Amino acid sequence: MSSEKIVDLHIEFEKYLKENKLNQNLEKMQRSKRLLAKRKLFSEWYLVTTQNELDTKVVFIDLSEFTFASKRTIQKDLSSEATV
Repeated sequence: MSSEKIVDLHIEFEKYLKENKLNQNLEKMQRSKRLLAKRKLFSEWYLVTTQNELDTKVVFIDLSEFTFASKRTIQKDLSSEATV
């Protein structure tokens, strides 16, 4: 994926967080919990925004590369098994 696409995704995700007032809740958390919560929110957001364009397997690979987490971790985030 091109660096321009990644930057565009970042901008869209930050806009999503602001529009839904999710940044306020994230700022109240400790750093480690905030990063986990933000990764989970990003994973959910990316899955929803690309579900009609990409295969699920490709989405998991992309998310793994974006967040530097394993595909299994991403699957746990999306299945709400991960505790935040």
